[in-house]
Amino acid sequence: MTALHDDLATAAEQRLATAAQQRLTASLNEQEQQWVDDFMDETTLFLGPDRDIMRSHHITSRSEFEQQCLADGVDPLQVDRIRKRLAGALDEGFEMCEAMGAAPGAKWGDLTTAIYTAAGDVTYLSCHGVIAFSAILHHPIRYIMKYWKDEPTVGIHPGDGFIHNDARFGNVHNTDQSMIMPIIRDDRIIAWVAATIHEGENGACEPGGMPSGSETPFDDGLRMSPFKIVERGELRRDLLTFLQHSVRDPKLQLADLKVKIGAVQRIQERVDKIIDEVGVETFVAALRITVEDVEAEVRRRIRELPDGTVRFNQFMDSTLKENILIKLACSITVKGEKMTIDLRGSGPEILNRAINSPLCSVKSMMMQAILAFWWPDLPRCTSAMSPIEI
Repeated sequence: MTALHDDLATAAEQRLATAAQQRLTASLNEQEQQWVDDFMDETTLFLGPDRDIMRSHHITSRSEFEQQCLADGVDPLQVDRIRKRLAGALDEGFEMCEAMGAAPGAKWGDLTTAIYTAAGDVTYLSCHGVIAFSAILHHPIRYIMKYWKDEPTVGIHPGDGFIHNDARFGNVHNTDQSMIMPIIRDDRIIAWVAATIHEGENGACEPGGMPSGSETPFDDGLRMSPFKIVERGELRRDLLTFLQHSVRDPKLQLADLKVKIGAVQRIQERVDKIIDEVGVETFVAALRITVEDVEAEVRRRIRELPDGTVRFNQFMDSTLKENILIKLACSITVKGEKMTIDLRGSGPEILNRAINSPLCSVKSMMMQAILAFWWPDLPRCTSAMSPIEI
């Protein structure tokens, strides 16, 4: 596991750049400052992972629309019925991916389907599949909402679909490819649905997608930040052609892309029926109540634990290329309803090996433990880790 010195170095560079900018603009009048701001906004050279998005695993605050939907209260039994129907819809989508997916990972169930709030919080994950995905799949949706929603050259419309696999934008690793599609009513995004499959082959320096021989990020194959590949219900052949030429198995790339699109659209059909029966407001309220209920329940369970700190170390014995002991240090502190997980003291990043892990991937492994072993009765929801500080 990687140390966080890269994050610290980046933060130091950003502080220096901000200080330099402040000195530069200190003597500018209001009009001149506006010119500078407009120039900087219009000449963005490069969009990378958003630090604020990637550091946060907490649920978002209620939107104004969510607040309106909850203002008059919602019948708990109705919420429970909606939850159960969503779970059934997600399991149906999961089974479609597992049965029709061409990738070996699909056949052993290394996949998931999920539904999200409008802001991207994972509300429900399929009952089968990889629990770890519930900790990280909010990142790409928050990125889409922040950078592409109001971008004139992109935008979000009914029938659009975004593909993504780059772990730096939120994922376990680059072999996992997601298809993410919005649910829109009256020109308002009210939810998202997605399917993620461990595809394996992604054009890395070794076949199969998990290259032990990778020594730079550019050996890892496809690194897809979230981008639109389905536009208003139509698969874009230009981008599909690019992706197929970037991997060793172009038929696999096409087949499983269609499988994920089909599964997401089936889940959307089930969601449409729920919305037709209960109304948009009740549906949105049910999604929001679910993430809030899970967070509240996790806080209650943490309060029941005795205050104190547990420390332990574990070791990996290989970088996949040579034998070497790599230390994983962890201390878990409980105080009241707050739990803090401290990874400081772990082995430093190895610059030319694929053994390093983005922070979001580390969190995904924690979620796997939390929802598989600590509290397996909880819904597979982002908010299960929202009260826990990393």
